[in-house]
Amino acid sequence: YVNVSSGTVVDNVVVSPKFFDFYLASQIGALGTTRPAHYTVVRDDWMLSPDKIYEMCYRLCFLYARCRIPVSLPCPVYYAHRVCEKAKDVYKSLCR
Repeated sequence: YVNVSSGTVVDNVVVSPKFFDFYLASQIGALGTTRPAHYTVVRDDWMLSPDKIYEMCYRLCFLYARCRIPVSLPCPVYYAHRVCEKAKDVYKSLCR
């Protein structure tokens, strides 16, 4: 198996005809393990071009402090996920 290159975007054929969505493979995975993330643009107040949105999402994948290579999701999404996991743990400990 071979991975797609880091930064590969798929924005046709397998995406919704009704919404602006795309797949981005940002990480450099072990052989055959790269999983692209599915993005749906819900709101675009800046009216960016699709290429600018792809680039922004890709570049944000390089900012995760615990990893020197790009991760699968943009850094703010990764950190939000970690905060939610921490909040869930705190909530569970308070409900005992």
